[in-house]
Amino acid sequence: MHGPVTVLPSSAPLSAAAAAMAADGRDAVLVADGDRIDGIVTASDVVGVVARRAGPATPRPAG
Repeated sequence: MHGPVTVLPSSAPLSAAAAAMAADGRDAVLVADGDRIDGIVTASDVVGVVARRAGPATPRPAG
């Protein structure tokens, strides 16, 4: 997808990155302070953090 890039400051919470991705359908946002790019947050990053916060999955009993 081409077009404007969403850029968030390093101090922005992960939820801001998730909201920006949801708002425009992109799967990544840039994290930057001024002209310095600090990194990229992807949809996979957001899913991974949410999964870790939820803790380990409880195994279902067989049968």
